[in-house]
Amino acid sequence: MSSEILKTQGTQILDAKGNVVLLRGTTLGGWMLMENFINGFPGRESQIRKALLNVLGVEKYEYFFDRFLEYFFTEKDAEFLVSLGINSLHLPFNYRHFEDDMAPFEIKEQGFKHLDRVIDICAKHKIYVILDLHAAPGGQSQDWHCDNPTGYAAFWDHKHFQDRVINLWRVIAGRYRGNPWVAGYNPLNEPADEEWVRLLSFYDRLAPAIREVDPDHILFLEGNTKNNVPIWNGEFGPIYEKEETNPDWEVHNQERYSMLEKQLEIYTADSIAAWSIWTYKDLNTMGLVHMQSNTPWIKLLDPIIKKKRQLAVDSWAYDDAHLQEGLFGPLHKWFEDNVPPQYGKKYPWQWRMNMHVFRGIRGITMAEYMIPEWADYFRDKSFEELDALAASWKFENCMIRDELNTKLKLYSTMQSDDKRLVGKVIVPSVDLTTEGVFELSPEEKERKK
Repeated sequence: MSSEILKTQGTQILDAKGNVVLLRGTTLGGWMLMENFINGFPGRESQIRKALLNVLGVEKYEYFFDRFLEYFFTEKDAEFLVSLGINSLHLPFNYRHFEDDMAPFEIKEQGFKHLDRVIDICAKHKIYVILDLHAAPGGQSQDWHCDNPTGYAAFWDHKHFQDRVINLWRVIAGRYRGNPWVAGYNPLNEPADEEWVRLLSFYDRLAPAIREVDPDHILFLEGNTKNNVPIWNGEFGPIYEKEETNPDWEVHNQERYSMLEKQLEIYTADSIAAWSIWTYKDLNTMGLVHMQSNTPWIKLLDPIIKKKRQLAVDSWAYDDAHLQEGLFGPLHKWFEDNVPPQYGKKYPWQWRMNMHVFRGIRGITMAEYMIPEWADYFRDKSFEELDALAASWKFENCMIRDELNTKLKLYSTMQSDDKRLVGKVIVPSVDLTTEGVFELSPEEKERKK
């Protein structure tokens, strides 16, 4: 084993000297995998990229996205994280940076340009990174956050997609082998295998393939709630209310800060190995910092951002109460009246029927119609204007969410024996260690009876 690489021992992560390392971090969502509620567009990243390519042409398209990736995370961002006591950064990425669907298995070196740059910045500031394949070929889940435009997770039905992921991870692992500031690899974010067993079969092929080229780095394999391994909560955090959309925004946000603090108290008291709060930077939804309202990005896109909020096309941080009476309420009832209860569940099981309905209609179909409209806002923009739009994502053009960061600064360095935790941590009244976090399928419920 490389002498400086982090390793695991039971439920702990250790450094080269055997000291326990508690990874306390955040996530660079919206960067190498853009998301609608983070960046302010309808639909999925690949869809808006295609639309922008049509509007801008190749040269301006490549210029804009290079600037965007450059400005989204710089030295100033790393310095700010260090000031909070943050020692790790979760880096989600889209496979499309490294491979084209029409040229499978051909790795694009250019895709590593900004990933290498951010890893180097983090290393300079002694921040560990966790590399996370957030979007896999075919889509490993049914939702927008893996750049899935259809709702069908084809990854699980096609070995070709799985083979491409294994190949990509071998390249990534070979590139960062021996890098002590890479804490490890999250090979597949939020895998959603309807049959359950295919995830394990994939891991059985993936892990040895990675280990052939990198025997040392930690593998953060999601879905493992059975074995005695370190716990990493890679995504958590409140959705915050905004002054312009909720007159009681301050009251509601205080409740959410309070709930977050209880969560951090539990994590600290239990010394869980790692957490990464979602997300670092956005448009004032969840971020530690968020873009100022006077930036070129907001000034340009504010009308369509408000429109997509009104139409509730995002599947996260949305409010559709105003769409229920006379529209979706009757539609949901129509489904419920015509689908017998015994057939009313479909994967993902925890989604209610109305969630399946609105995601198909608003989150996919309506979003698709809005994408060309969104992209048209960029039409005829000069290189200078595109640079200014991308620069809106710079740290100096963001506002800091003070109360959130005050709490993170407190708990990022707090230890489990801290006296401030006494009497504050909730003790569960029932043993939940054998329970999963998701609702079981109807068949699984029958087997457990």
